[in-house]
Amino acid sequence: MQTQYLDRLLLTPVRRTAILIGPMAADVRVAAALTVPILVLGVVLGVRFEGGLLGALAFILLASLWTWRSPDSDARLRSRPGSLTR
Repeated sequence: MQTQYLDRLLLTPVRRTAILIGPMAADVRVAAALTVPILVLGVVLGVRFEGGLLGALAFILLASLWTWRSPDSDARLRSRPGSLTR
């Protein structure tokens, strides 16, 4: 990286685990919040969970954990060489 962003990030007075887990936990929370309307729409359209409420909660958990990834995976997938700005 040309801007030395990761080097500067490691110099911040924050634990390294917080730097990694913070954005990942935020993504999981957003995915869980976005799964609920899909679940409600499914119930309105007639979908029933065999496990009842516990099955619905397991669905939300699995859907939200699907987003658990490295914080820079989106940037890595979308970026092209030389496309990073300073």
